[in-house]
Amino acid sequence: MPYIPNEEEQARIDANKAEHEEKQKQLNAAFLCLTEKQQEAIRDMWKAYDAWDTQTSEDWLLYNTYVNLKDVRGAFYQAFPSVTQREED
Repeated sequence: MPYIPNEEEQARIDANKAEHEEKQKQLNAAFLCLTEKQQEAIRDMWKAYDAWDTQTSEDWLLYNTYVNLKDVRGAFYQAFPSVTQREED
């Protein structure tokens, strides 16, 4: 038989869900403020990182993943110059 939360538990669950949705809405709005090039760089970075993380946790790494990580570095260099082009002290 499935667990049915009481009214107090359900209210807490609903409040947490509403808070999470509000945070997600703010994050999504901030992401949409980025340029298309920046959004694409972040998406590509996530895909490459996820592939790297999956493959290295299994003790292997495809050459294609390595190439994708190198490509992402170039995309970040172009999309986020203030992050990637720091002056040396």
